[in-house]
Amino acid sequence: MAPEIFNEKKYNEKADIWSLGIVMYILLTGKAPYFGNDDERIIAQAKKGIFNRKLLIDTEISKQALTLIDKLLAKDPK
Repeated sequence: MAPEIFNEKKYNEKADIWSLGIVMYILLTGKAPYFGNDDERIIAQAKKGIFNRKLLIDTEISKQALTLIDKLLAKDPK
């Protein structure tokens, strides 16, 4: 779920844009952007907008793709 759903309990089309970022991340890396041993840790990362950016860099994706994912997965939906 998008950070604003956890933090503000609001759902709109911006949450779908965030979900698109998740899907794009997984398609490019083969892994989820958040990791942890339990749901609480993963949810905390999503709430803070922290994701495994290093994995994107290590896969040598284009700068444009990296910028797009950064924007899609931004904590602030604005």
